[in-house]
Amino acid sequence: MTQKQTYKTSKGFRTVFGKVKPNFKKNKSDVFHVPNVNNAISQANPLESTSIGVHRSQVAEFNKMYKDAGIVGAMHKENGNLVLESRKARNEVLKLRGCRDNDAGYGDYCGENN
Repeated sequence: MTQKQTYKTSKGFRTVFGKVKPNFKKNKSDVFHVPNVNNAISQANPLESTSIGVHRSQVAEFNKMYKDAGIVGAMHKENGNLVLESRKARNEVLKLRGCRDNDAGYGDYCGENN
């Protein structure tokens, strides 16, 4: 019969079957868990937004408006979704269109305080 042991970790409890004790010095992911998440907006990983998108018939009009305003890295796809390639482009589009963002981070445009 296998032996069952439970060890307390920072994420809760870990159950080990058998005589194997986890080596916490070697495997620090059990003790100190820092998620490896990169949510940066870039050309390789653009932000695509449906909520600030436009109707399919308005795509050319809005793309021209962004180009005339000098916004680089913002365009609407054929289906109307907005594709943003940088935080700067995101901020400029929100300012131009007068939109508000309640989830804006530090340094991001969140809207006028009216």
